[in-house]
Amino acid sequence: MFGHSIYVRKGYHLSKPKLAHELVHVLQIERACLDKVVSLHFSDLAQYGYNDAPLEVEAFEANRNYSQSW
Repeated sequence: MFGHSIYVRKGYHLSKPKLAHELVHVLQIERACLDKVVSLHFSDLAQYGYNDAPLEVEAFEANRNYSQSW
């Protein structure tokens, strides 16, 4: 994912939960701007780690929601 684009490598299975996760990241960029989100995300990754970084926590919630409904 980068900006308003989600890139998927050939052969990668993009399930609905994974797509929902990436769409949350697009939404996060729309709420702020790309530069701010990238800066914040790298800072959060260093402070909290990947699984506990706030932007990832929000996106992982979408994974869980769509995993349960599909």
